[in-house]
Amino acid sequence: MRWHEVTIRTTEQAAELVSHYMHELGAGGVAIEESGTLNKQRDTSLGQWYELPLNDIPEGQAVVQAYFPEEGDAADEIMKRLGELIAESDGFGIDFGEWTIEAKLVDDEDWADAWKKYFKPLRISDRLTVKPTWEDYTPGPEEIVVESGGRLQRAREYAIERAVGADNGQTERSVAGAEFGWR
Repeated sequence: MRWHEVTIRTTEQAAELVSHYMHELGAGGVAIEESGTLNKQRDTSLGQWYELPLNDIPEGQAVVQAYFPEEGDAADEIMKRLGELIAESDGFGIDFGEWTIEAKLVDDEDWADAWKKYFKPLRISDRLTVKPTWEDYTPGPEEIVVESGGRLQRAREYAIERAVGADNGQTERSVAGAEFGWR
């Protein structure tokens, strides 16, 4: 199956309203990606690292993508209607910024695998790296590489088990944390 992928670049403030409009027009799915700047507060409760920007979207901006079945309304009609809805929203007090809109046709396969481009090998410490199974990586001497199909939490637990030869106990996690510099 093929889909019309309609992309609007707007402000983070307007992203939810744009998403709502896309759903109202019959989108089969909507994704919002906000700026990946390091200048905003981020959740680190599960040990997430934010050393590099997550994407190249400028601070305060967002990209909203929606997928419409190819058999549905033509992409030009969808884009026209979205533009009208945004123009009609002028009185809501929401800043859409200098928004842009574009569309292209994508295949199911492209959409299903597109997420993989965001997962790269992650160097946990000098001795430990977690890498997706689809990425190439050459480990250094005495480096432990754990392959993950995207389930990084389980991969981290496995890495700890492998590093200290332990089961899932909290004591072993603490030992591995000290060994690998985790907090």
